Amino acid sequence: LGTKRASEFNGSASLAGVQPLDGRNGFAVFFSAKEKPSPQAKSISIAGSLQCLHGTTKKADKQTLDIKNGAKVTLAGTPMTVKSIKQEKDWQDKQITMVELAYKSPTPFTAKALEAVEFSDASGKKIPGEITNGSSWQSSSGGGGNIELKLEKNVPQIAISYTAWSDAKTKSIPFKLTVPIKK
Repeated sequence: LGTKRASEFNGSASLAGVQPLDGRNGFAVFFSAKEKPSPQAKSISIAGSLQCLHGTTKKADKQTLDIKNGAKVTLAGTPMTVKSIKQEKDWQDKQITMVELAYKSPTPFTAKALEAVEFSDASGKKIPGEITNGSSWQSSSGGGGNIELKLEKNVPQIAISYTAWSDAKTKSIPFKLTVPIKK
C-alpha cells in the first residue's frame, strides 16, 4: 500500500465487507487497512482472489436432523455434525434453541447457497427459525467452519427443507486493482 510493501503492514489490509448492489447484478467490495498510505503514495494496489459460488440447476431437498451433539446431516452436499446446542433468550426475551453445525470442506459453505429454508418438527408442523453463517477457515490441507440454526422451539428432531444449487461450484477469480489516490 503506497510506498510500503504489504509485508510491512503485517497482513493488516483486509476485506471489510461485501454488499449486493440494489436492483442490479453485482456487488460492492470494501477493504480496510490499519494504517494510512504514505503521504507520497500516488495509488493503492490490492491483489487477491474472489471466490464465487455458482450453479445452473436448483434442487429441492429435505433432511432430518436429531438435535443432539454428534448428530450428522448433509446440507447441499456438505456433510455436517452438531457441535453444540444452547438454550438462549433472544432480544425479545423469547426462548430459542441455537444449534451449531460444523463442517469440513475444501471451500467454505455459505447459508446463502440455501433458499426457501423451512424447519418442521416430527409431526410436520412448521417451526419458526433461521440459518446463518458462523465462521470458516481455510488452510493448505482443506477448510471448514460452522453454521448456526436458530429455532424458536425446542424439539428432539427437525426436518430441514430447502432449495439449493445441486451443481454449485466455487470459482476462484484472481484480481489486482490499482486505485489512484486523489489529493
